[in-house]
Amino acid sequence: MTQDRRNVPQGHRWRFFVQGAPLAPGHVALSAEESSLARVVRLRAGEAVEVSDGAGTVAPAVVIGGGFEPVRLEIGIPWFVPPRPVRISLFVGLAKPAAIEELVESCVQLGADRIGFFASSAPLATGRRGGPSDGGFNEREVLRLSRIARESCRVSKRPRFCEITYRAFEPAELMEQAASQSCSIMVCDEAPLHSSEGSAASDGHAHLLGSVMGLDRKPGGVWIVIGPESGLSEEDKSQLARHAQLKGLTLEFVSLGSGILTVPNAARSALAQVDAALSLKKW
Repeated sequence: MTQDRRNVPQGHRWRFFVQGAPLAPGHVALSAEESSLARVVRLRAGEAVEVSDGAGTVAPAVVIGGGFEPVRLEIGIPWFVPPRPVRISLFVGLAKPAAIEELVESCVQLGADRIGFFASSAPLATGRRGGPSDGGFNEREVLRLSRIARESCRVSKRPRFCEITYRAFEPAELMEQAASQSCSIMVCDEAPLHSSEGSAASDGHAHLLGSVMGLDRKPGGVWIVIGPESGLSEEDKSQLARHAQLKGLTLEFVSLGSGILTVPNAARSALAQVDAALSLKKW
């Protein structure tokens, strides 16, 4: 294959997505969207890049044609990146659009395998984006979040796309979903650390990192549940706990630490802690 004319290290080469057929050595034309990006970043014939199918297969490639026609690549020998032993899913109470976009961008890069949403009954979680009557996102929002997630995969060189569920589940529905997948559920709740009595006790809430270290491996992996901007309501907690018990699920209320975090920061913190715990367990 032709050498990269700029000698760009492999880890810093542009990644493009090729879907619809198994990656194999040979020539391939990029989609219109991917070709547009190639032109924006001014790739030229002979430059080395890499391609991914978003399902675990990655391959080196070289640009062999461009201009206004679909950009063409010569694909080298691909390699397969096996999935992690335990899948991490993140479910978040609906928040403001800017917070959701920030969360998706960073959590995809941090390795979330799945991101979903639920409608909270918390007093401040009302209106178009937070009320229980809200069924999810409109078409324009879905398109924007999908693009953000895709670009986050591109930047972070993730071998797999993050699955995003754009419907907002009720807490009971969320437990129905969990029951069908046999997972462990960690509900991040900071309220006991900041009670009206001023107590610093956690009301029995263990730290998330320690709780994950004590888990047994389950097919559905670990689910992280984080409340909306106003936090989980008592009704939310009651419904989650009751329906988890009815379904025989492992659900634990845990703490992320001593401070109250914004929704994006809580998600980042939780993902980092769960990923660290799973790495230490060496499943």
